[in-house]
Amino acid sequence: MKYIVRISLVFLMFLLAYSCKEELVEKVSVDVTKVTGGELAPLPNSDYQLEYAFANNDFETLSWAETDYGFATSITYTLQIAVDGDNFANAVEMATTTDSMTVINVEVLNNTLVSDFGLTPEAPAEIQFRVVSSLSGAIADVFSAPITVTVTPYNPIIPPIYLLGDAQGWDFASAVVLESIAPLVYTGFADFDADVVFRLFEINDWSAGEVWGASYFTGSIPTDFADNGDDDSNFIFTGEKGTYAITVDLNTKSITIDKQLFPSTLYVVGDDQAWNLDDALALRHVGGGVFEAIETLGNGNIWRFFETPSWGGTQWNYNTFLGGAIDSKLSGTTEGDANFEFIGESGIYKITVSTLDLSIIIEPAEKPTMYRVGGDNGWAFDPPMTWIRGEKFTETTVLTEGNEWRFFPTIDVWGFTRDYNAFVDVDASLWSGPNGGDANFLNLVSGTYVITIDVVPGNITGVLSE
Repeated sequence: MKYIVRISLVFLMFLLAYSCKEELVEKVSVDVTKVTGGELAPLPNSDYQLEYAFANNDFETLSWAETDYGFATSITYTLQIAVDGDNFANAVEMATTTDSMTVINVEVLNNTLVSDFGLTPEAPAEIQFRVVSSLSGAIADVFSAPITVTVTPYNPIIPPIYLLGDAQGWDFASAVVLESIAPLVYTGFADFDADVVFRLFEINDWSAGEVWGASYFTGSIPTDFADNGDDDSNFIFTGEKGTYAITVDLNTKSITIDKQLFPSTLYVVGDDQAWNLDDALALRHVGGGVFEAIETLGNGNIWRFFETPSWGGTQWNYNTFLGGAIDSKLSGTTEGDANFEFIGESGIYKITVSTLDLSIIIEPAEKPTMYRVGGDNGWAFDPPMTWIRGEKFTETTVLTEGNEWRFFPTIDVWGFTRDYNAFVDVDASLWSGPNGGDANFLNLVSGTYVITIDVVPGNITGVLSE
């Protein structure tokens, strides 16, 4: 009995002590009108012009007096910014710290003014800063008096310049875009062929903007860029055909180029091709180290890239692209062959691979088409050939000696064709060419044929049925 009483007394004493503690806590209060400190120090200037050239620099160091609540405590300070007249209703928090100072980056401040507040670049605006002092619990925040300065932001979107010439057909829709990486410094990738001429444009339009040709660049320029000597002061490219990284510096009036090395061909071999090298998916090089092809991809199937359809050739796997950007529909393993695994829904997809920035994009696509049109079908677009993968097709058809034909990717579109010149290793016992101005195939032997073409490597076979 005494034992039970003792336990009860201990429990009662604990309840009394806890109740007293709660009462003491509830009685702790702070009159924020008597809190001192927390005020921002004035900035050294009242008017600031932000410049893109100094985007990576510090705007200013903002400091404030430590807030004194009358007792020792840990305080959280938040630096806020707002447009003058808004009364901080739409304030943006620039920094949170337990120190009594913080540093703001020029680019961060500029983007806040333009993107968050919608201020007009190159137009001055009145901006306010204040510091909010906070304690945990039910104690109200303490706000410093705001300080006001005038800030003129710059346009964070620096427009590119354009390279245009023979390689782009002098069509601005195909112009090479050189993006800004620093004030008046631009870079990008461009394909150059021997003896093509070109120049640089401020605007992708003939009617406005500056134009920069060979006579403008008085600084260092590549030895492969020569003055074409024409009235437009074009450059002429005299170097080796290829894709080049090009940097244009209008400050120093100089240009640098760097030839990019990437495979001339690229293939996929894996489950979707039954790991058969003869059925490898050939990707088309569309320029600048970017390759494309369309394939039926099966969920859970694995594969990797090959430079040539050969087990002994150079290969690129999941590990190769880990430093780049791999589409979310792909996974992979870093061990063994490090194959890619397709984890998307089974279907027909377009694969886009950049060997420059090591990126892979996979997006849904339609099944490609190809038509063999010629004398045996009255030059009509009959039902298309059977698609296999990429630009590989097959059909069984009757061909007559002396008739001509060629291939067309799009129904009823005569201007885009795959003629005799598009293929290599044509069986000279069956077909000859290029025949006539359209470079047609000329059939030499009548019979029923199984024709298989793969346009990217330029392969064509014809098998006469028995």
